[in-house]
Amino acid sequence: MNINRKIKDIFLFFIFAFVSLCLTGCNGKPSADDCSSAVNEFLNQKIIGFAFPEMKLGEDIYYIPVPANHPLANGDKSFANVKYFNSYSPETYGKQFDIQEKIYKILQEKGYVKIDEAIETINPTSVFDFGGPKKYAGLKITITDKFKPFVSSMSDIVKKYTVFSLGNYAVDKVSEIGDKPDVIDGFDYYTFKYTKKIVNRPDYATDEFFALCSQLNRSLIGYKKLDDPYKVMAAKIDGKWKLRKDSFFMGHF
Repeated sequence: MNINRKIKDIFLFFIFAFVSLCLTGCNGKPSADDCSSAVNEFLNQKIIGFAFPEMKLGEDIYYIPVPANHPLANGDKSFANVKYFNSYSPETYGKQFDIQEKIYKILQEKGYVKIDEAIETINPTSVFDFGGPKKYAGLKITITDKFKPFVSSMSDIVKKYTVFSLGNYAVDKVSEIGDKPDVIDGFDYYTFKYTKKIVNRPDYATDEFFALCSQLNRSLIGYKKLDDPYKVMAAKIDGKWKLRKDSFFMGHF
């Protein structure tokens, strides 16, 4: 009877140990969930943003000049669009304008912006823009109150942008978790790879809408390929899995 009980106790002990090992990771190795949690602490804060036009008329009001051949410009050389034809040519600038117009028309249909045709005199937007204020024919984009919760500021190495959100990043898949850690600063850091997915998409950020935004690379801020694997390191510190700090500066986020 005692032997059976001992065998039963030993069996239960090994079952408990096996379950604990699966939950915590083998020999301290992080699970996929542990890795995701460490990355998402930073990743969830990062949005994909589409930049508003550089020309700004006032608080929450932006301006997009039309191409040189647009009916609103009407061939009038008093408009900068026509006078500086090469900068607003139908072949290059015109294609970009068409995409932007589609983007803002979708937003207008959903009540996020209001679009008006307008003639405006605008001060130079760059130190390289000589000649003083210029008159433009274009589209005035006014942000509605409904849109304001999705609008924020973002910056890259070069400049600061006002953007609207297309969603946040999160970990999609974790792979290649190392079996042996590297001891750095007294902590066991395990390497692993992860890929991203987009979460928290607003209702306007459909695949079709995102595809339009992706055609204007300079306006799509913070976006990186989702299927590119990123390699990082994490250690369990104070009971929580945390990324090695330099990962943040390696472009992974």
